[in-house]
Amino acid sequence: MYVVIVRTLRRGDAVSARLLVTALVVLNFLVAANHFAAVMQGSGALLNTIAGTINVGSGTLGLVALWRERIADAAAKHSQPLPA
Repeated sequence: MYVVIVRTLRRGDAVSARLLVTALVVLNFLVAANHFAAVMQGSGALLNTIAGTINVGSGTLGLVALWRERIADAAAKHSQPLPA
């Protein structure tokens, strides 16, 4: 995973970076769901609660970053002058 992240960042391609961030956000929420499922089963409840909360928080930050970039792209697209 580290190799994919480094190559994507070095390439500087916005589409690839957005896809990578989307994949990492999904991965964070899946890991959080796994932690909360472990909490429901009662194994290491406190540690899994803390780790799940951290994963949900970082996933939410990723969603906000994706949303802000999408809004900025839409605003830039609509602010272009109309062709003559």
